[in-house]
Amino acid sequence: MRIPTLLILLLLTSQTFALSINYYRCEDASGEVVLSDRPCGENAQNLQIKIEEPPADAEETEQQQTAATPPPENEAPGEGSPDKGTPPKYSEIAIVKPVNGGVERSTDGTLPIGLSITPAIDENDLVQILLDGREIYRSPQIPASISDVSEGRHSLQANVIDTAGKVLIQSPVIHFIRF
Repeated sequence: MRIPTLLILLLLTSQTFALSINYYRCEDASGEVVLSDRPCGENAQNLQIKIEEPPADAEETEQQQTAATPPPENEAPGEGSPDKGTPPKYSEIAIVKPVNGGVERSTDGTLPIGLSITPAIDENDLVQILLDGREIYRSPQIPASISDVSEGRHSLQANVIDTAGKVLIQSPVIHFIRF
């Protein structure tokens, strides 16, 4: 890819203003896609990335989502509270794809997803995916990808929940740019 490093850094750090960037998409002789800040051949498609400032309440919403869920005070002994003899059901959940702070390219709005859950998810629990604070996926299976992700800056979080919707463990929120 021939997009200047300064441009990528600007995209990753721009949080307080709108930004619009033109780039060109071409295919080389072997059929591989090439992205450039200049026309890269006769078949060059002029494309544009529009990065807009997140809503004023986006940070507050994100902080609410990442707050730890305190255990219920009336939980009976042996129901998952470490101080009552039973360890939590899951020890770790992490989003491994997309990479936090990364730039993801997609021509059809599909975003590959990679999750790490330790131990493996129980058949009675569900994976919940939040994109920009909104639930977009809930299923017992870990998704390979999510669809209809618009261009721009996004936040992503994964949770394991029980069938009643109680969050058992949640990942840190990650940020990425899709174009």
